Amino acid sequence: MTTDNSTQQISSWDTFWQNSDSAHAFSDSGANHPSIQTYWYTFFSELVNKPMPLQLLDLASGHGALIDMLRNSPQSEQIAVTCLDSSEAAIQHIGERFTDVKTVLGDAADTQFDDGQFDVVLSQFGIEYAGQRAFDEAVRTLAPQGTLRVLLHYTGGSIAGECRRNLALLTTLKESRFLPLAQAFFNAGFAAADGNDRRAYDQAGADLQPAMRSIENAVQQGGDLVAADFLEHLYLTTGKIHASFLNYDASELNNWLDAMQREADAYSVRMQSMLDAAIDEAQFHRLCERLHGQGLTLQQAGPLMPNDTNRPLAWALTAVKN
Repeated sequence: MTTDNSTQQISSWDTFWQNSDSAHAFSDSGANHPSIQTYWYTFFSELVNKPMPLQLLDLASGHGALIDMLRNSPQSEQIAVTCLDSSEAAIQHIGERFTDVKTVLGDAADTQFDDGQFDVVLSQFGIEYAGQRAFDEAVRTLAPQGTLRVLLHYTGGSIAGECRRNLALLTTLKESRFLPLAQAFFNAGFAAADGNDRRAYDQAGADLQPAMRSIENAVQQGGDLVAADFLEHLYLTTGKIHASFLNYDASELNNWLDAMQREADAYSVRMQSMLDAAIDEAQFHRLCERLHGQGLTLQQAGPLMPNDTNRPLAWALTAVKN
């Protein structure tokens, strides 16, 4: 479990949330697993048994997936929601989607909220990025008899495994130098069309061929991984451009290639940060002991097991403050 909330990490999440509606954007497929949705819908349906109205805090909210599910639950109109995230793009996205939600740009490890301000504190694959201090903050801001419910990245689980495989594909992209070589190839082509020596264009094309084969192999090996879809998009789009690249504006083409490089780099940082934030069994047990020592009664603490595999999806934890 990392405590690094670095500028690079925040920037990578900003890139993700800014592109979350685009056709080529990376997605978080693991968070859409039916077992994860059932975990939350079950909890939200039980909130009706709590005294209303409720104050609810969603820590490290991302694009508001939990709030989306909450809106389909009974009496959600009596639940006042606050969302906190360190990504400005994520907070802006939530504010645009849910106009009645209070949004806060901030650090989960130093929230500035009042003691006991919230009846419910939630987090899905977010609080663990900010380290132990974020859990301490969650406990501090939780009211007596309030509920803490979180899903945490599981070291060696199925989502972590998917992260690792996606990262490997993006490493192949980086090591092949496909994007800078494609950029050099197209720029040499534009120069040749302007009357410069064509040999530079031919050489750039020859230099690009090994990288193209690397991407072809990566796409074939990647199957239905998100990164494989991204590489296929790059490969096919580059081929389409090559068929008539003189019909494209050189600066626009270079801007597109630069944007794809930034997106790939940001996704790599995100995948690595997920792996770094993941919690192993010993860390999870220490977390549970610490929460118990802070006056919380654990109602659920263990791996979330899906029906379609024997590998855990996440650590699931529900606790009530005494």
